[in-house]
Amino acid sequence: MELWKKKAVELLAGLALTDAKNPAVQPYTPQKLSVSMPEGNFFRRTSPEKHGIPSARLCAMLREMEANPAVNIHSLLILTEGDVVLDVSAPGYGSHIRHLAHSMSKTVTGLALGFLYDEGKLDLSEKLITYFPEIPYRDKRFPDITVEHLLSMSAGIPFAEAGSVTDSEWTKTFFDTQMKTEAGAEFFYNSMNSYLLARIAERLCGKSFLDYVKEKLFTPLDISDFEWEIGVEGVVKGGWGLYLSAESWAKLGDLVLNGGTFRGVRLLSEEWIARMTSPHSVTKADTGDFNYGYQIWVERDGDEILFNGMLGQNVWISPKNKIVAVITAGNNELFSRSPSLDILRSYLKEARIPYGDDAKAGEKELAAAEKNFFVRRHWLRPKTPNRGLSVLLGFRKKKPFDEQITPLLGTWKFRSNNDGILPLFVRLMQNNYAGGIRSFTFSRLGDRLYFESEEETQTFRMEVGLYGFAETVLDFGGEKYIARAMMEAMEDVDRNLVYKFEIVFPEMPNTRFFRLSFGTDGTLLVSMSENPNQRIAECYLASVKPSGKLGALMDLVSKRLTPDAITAKLTAVFNPTFICVKADDPRAEQILQREETLRSLTLGENRLVLSFVRKITAEDGAPQESKNPLSGFLSLFGFGKRRDTSDTAVTAEDVVEVLPAPEEDVPSQNG
Repeated sequence: MELWKKKAVELLAGLALTDAKNPAVQPYTPQKLSVSMPEGNFFRRTSPEKHGIPSARLCAMLREMEANPAVNIHSLLILTEGDVVLDVSAPGYGSHIRHLAHSMSKTVTGLALGFLYDEGKLDLSEKLITYFPEIPYRDKRFPDITVEHLLSMSAGIPFAEAGSVTDSEWTKTFFDTQMKTEAGAEFFYNSMNSYLLARIAERLCGKSFLDYVKEKLFTPLDISDFEWEIGVEGVVKGGWGLYLSAESWAKLGDLVLNGGTFRGVRLLSEEWIARMTSPHSVTKADTGDFNYGYQIWVERDGDEILFNGMLGQNVWISPKNKIVAVITAGNNELFSRSPSLDILRSYLKEARIPYGDDAKAGEKELAAAEKNFFVRRHWLRPKTPNRGLSVLLGFRKKKPFDEQITPLLGTWKFRSNNDGILPLFVRLMQNNYAGGIRSFTFSRLGDRLYFESEEETQTFRMEVGLYGFAETVLDFGGEKYIARAMMEAMEDVDRNLVYKFEIVFPEMPNTRFFRLSFGTDGTLLVSMSENPNQRIAECYLASVKPSGKLGALMDLVSKRLTPDAITAKLTAVFNPTFICVKADDPRAEQILQREETLRSLTLGENRLVLSFVRKITAEDGAPQESKNPLSGFLSLFGFGKRRDTSDTAVTAEDVVEVLPAPEEDVPSQNG
């Protein structure tokens, strides 16, 4: 197994199976250095009827999206013929706040390469090794890789996005990786292809790729609020890491829709846009209804074009209807197989209709739907401000403090852990770990509520809204994020106080949720979750059935633990639960020690699974071509191994190597 894969397994095993304060396998470098400075409206807002789209149809579309639990849209903007006819955002989000695009970044890289092509500087048939003669390669087939193979995702190299958090020499490792397929043989999606394109562009244009993109693309499109994360080699990531608002993505979509012109000015040649949006790679059916062009998706049986990023980021273009639709989201999905996109396409693929007599009624209904988009779906229900004459005369406060929060005030201590308020998915992608939560503190200042999370390396403090989101900018080790927080206090069916606490990161697909309730002994139960969540991992793990010797070993592990043990461990790390105790409680040390002991039992059980994982990753362990459930999760980031069908016999040595002696399995109750 290659070193970067072993490190990725080591990283995930450290998170799921230990309480390691910092499971990172390479040094951390801040990548997201600023927060969004929202731009104003660029496009004119008009009624959809003026462009032949019934408001009633858009209302029906929004209702269907809200009713589908798999759809978690942050912003939806629809542009047609240069006018915005729909602009909606869920509570906490906005179409003018830049949002992490994940793999939609690739399309911007593809557009940027077009400028070099138009200038005669880029030859699509040029070999990759021509641009990096100083870097040796391993596979004898490697010299066959061309620029076009990188553009069309057919280079056949498996070193992918996961390598960004497990390796510090991306280009060298890309060249040193054994090829999965011959160049051009088949579609093999890999974000590192796009990264190499960004590096090639820098060598051709003589300046930083980001400066080139800004000069050639962003400035002409009047895009000023952007950020593109820089990789460890000092070059933007190319295939991911770009933050743009929905309004800015609409500009890029409009450029493609109009064949390289924007507001009548030609930026890119019609030839390059035609090349980009022609199918160059045939994709598998499970990726959706689109084949692949040059860093962009193209409909198999139609003319639709798609920018796509994981977790539900999409720019959908319908040339026949002259529509650009932008979706930013936090969905449990990959590629273009997306419930939100399916709903959108079902309503907007239809032909336009003439302006109707009932347009004004439809427009009023749509205005209400826009104002209340996803409000009914929102996990929290904020308090309603007081109204009436007594408020107007000053006898009552409009937004008084919620006294149900009072029992929560104070500092609550945690047992040892490696969790944090930054969602796990973000920590993994950014290699950013704060070392575990030590305590939560809730405090009151007048009628305002404040929350403080003391973590191993930093303390984070923010205001928490009771009548809506309160905004704070948080700095996680040099990475800055807008955080919007809100809390709701309520009584459960037994009239016990329960608190729902949410932190929205509007620049990200990711959200943090907390549910807090009191135990009968005065402790506080804190249940944490996030969205998107463990289902992304589960969609891979559930389908993996290890075979051969590896499968037999997994059966032994399952018998010693529970079925789907590794799946359960990975799922649990997305949804940790803690028993916390008030810092001034005289029983605090005793209760936390009890929690540490209970946790040690789980960690003892985890050592069994960890031994199994180490067996898998050992160079002299399972055959290299075998596949394990953890690798399914890793394939989320672009790598995995094929199934092994070799000898299934399990020897006594295999069992001894994988399974610790019983007394080492789980500590005794006495420690």
